[in-house]
Amino acid sequence: MLATGGAYEVVLPAPDYRERAIPPAGRPAFDDLLGRAAEVVHTGFPHSGTAAYVAANRELVRRVHRLVAVWDGEAGCHEAATDRTVGWARQRSIPTTVLWPPGARRTRAD
Repeated sequence: MLATGGAYEVVLPAPDYRERAIPPAGRPAFDDLLGRAAEVVHTGFPHSGTAAYVAANRELVRRVHRLVAVWDGEAGCHEAATDRTVGWARQRSIPTTVLWPPGARRTRAD
């Protein structure tokens, strides 16, 4: 995105998202991407959790003109799962593209 002159915004569920959701090895890349964002939006939730993730997903859907989701098409196990976000976008007639690279599989995030 940046290499082509584009920009992006980040919606963070809560101030503790980095520590709660990003593994230590991924934090330098996370920090770099966050620092290059044109805007960083916060949901107002003090702590990460399902409610904060739902709010972030809804804010994301509210802001986009097109949604590109990396999703295997499987139903999620909570209200903030990708299937719910894709559903919200589709209900609002937001063009939605679902990508799932050949050979990709879910793994547990540690």
